[in-house]
Amino acid sequence: MVEIVVFPDIESLVETYLSAQLADRGDNTPIARTAPADPPARLIRLTSFWGEDTGRALASRFVTVQCTDATSADAADLAELCFAILRGARHDPSMPSVRDVVAVDRPSDRLPEPDPYRPNYQFTLSFLVRGQAR
Repeated sequence: MVEIVVFPDIESLVETYLSAQLADRGDNTPIARTAPADPPARLIRLTSFWGEDTGRALASRFVTVQCTDATSADAADLAELCFAILRGARHDPSMPSVRDVVAVDRPSDRLPEPDPYRPNYQFTLSFLVRGQAR
């Protein structure tokens, strides 16, 4: 049997990590993968896209993060906080599968504007992740 390498579900990994890091800072902003039917004013949405293999055990995965809030200033602050937390994940020993995190410009991966409209900011990160042999 050929040994295969399976990579982590990047959305679950990011959602769990970001939620815990925000909670440690006293922030309980909900995180969703799909837009809720009745979204709160303050919300973080995640979506991911396949990246590229980088050798046998490493691959990149793209994650777009959309932060909404009642005002543009609050949405910008939430986005900056999420960006800083996620950029630091590569240095966190609790995230051994994350080897690097890089900001990327991928306009095609932008999430649609919230409906009803709320101020929002988005960014996309490329996560270099290590897979596990199976």
